[in-house]
Amino acid sequence: MKSNRKSKPSIFITIVLLLFSYSIYSQKIKVAIVGKGVTYGTGLKNRANNSYPVQLQRLFDGRYEVSNFGCSGTIVLKKGDKPYWVNPEFKKSKAFDSNIVIIHLGLNDQGIKNWPKHKEKFVNDYLDLIYTYKALPTKPKVMICKMSPMFSGCHWFEEGMLENFNKIQSKIESISKQANVDLIDLHEVLYRFPEYFPDNIHPTKEGAAIIAKKIYGAITGNYGGLKLPVLFGENMVLQRNEPIFISGVSDANDRIRVVFNDEKAEVKVGNDGTWKVALPPMKAGGPYMLSIKSKNSEEIIINQVFIGEVWLASGQPNKAFETKRIMHAQSILKDSINHNIYLFSFIGKAWPDGGVF
Repeated sequence: MKSNRKSKPSIFITIVLLLFSYSIYSQKIKVAIVGKGVTYGTGLKNRANNSYPVQLQRLFDGRYEVSNFGCSGTIVLKKGDKPYWVNPEFKKSKAFDSNIVIIHLGLNDQGIKNWPKHKEKFVNDYLDLIYTYKALPTKPKVMICKMSPMFSGCHWFEEGMLENFNKIQSKIESISKQANVDLIDLHEVLYRFPEYFPDNIHPTKEGAAIIAKKIYGAITGNYGGLKLPVLFGENMVLQRNEPIFISGVSDANDRIRVVFNDEKAEVKVGNDGTWKVALPPMKAGGPYMLSIKSKNSEEIIINQVFIGEVWLASGQPNKAFETKRIMHAQSILKDSINHNIYLFSFIGKAWPDGGVF
């Protein structure tokens, strides 16, 4: 009986610790997404299920709670046609008790009613917005986004506002450094996919999914493990007598080791999931094996990589005309076969107006 009495306090302490641990784990990590129409889901079919904040929620486990505070047409500038500052979503976003705030604004600031008159205030107004969220009682981590792309069919593009767009992108990069906040590049992951922007500014469900995955990676550091660009593959040719750059994506803070033609390089993956190494210039030769090894993922090996001449030919679709279709093709092909020439062919898709991208 004596030993039982002594064990009761320890049992009680164990139960308290378990309950405390459970309460800590069960607390939601609250993510507020602040933005304009792209965030809200303008133009999306079934916006309630397909906007990128909703898709982001599905990527997370049950510990995260994502809320969409996007509002179409809003701007960073305090003066202009529709400041986010006076929108009801701004007040709601501050009352959300967030742990993380993602800001994706700036695209509408380039408009003729805003940028020409108030552009000198953009940096200070954006910084004020960041510090407003940082000063909330929950002291959330704030992350800001480079704007998703604007394509040539957009009326702003046609009105000559591309220069304003580029200036705003540059200022957002500068703001991230001034405010010491992480920068999420939504432009780089989307500009290759104009087909995901039917109105040239708002993404489809597929485009929103890319945004969700990028933000998910920025928050968690999980970018899906080691991956290489699509141009990397068997029989690829790297330019001779020039520095060789190998790049890719992996999880944040992973370690990458590259081995190629007796040269080695190592690098730590950045918070944005990207990595890049430089190898010295090499003479023509090959094939050589390229090994990319990650601390956290399986090794990628490309068995045949050559060093030689890399030529880029671009132009109209008739560049894809096949030699076998010309007169005397059989003789020409017989005399010109060279097994050391490798061709990577890319044929663009047609725009509705007949152009090609």
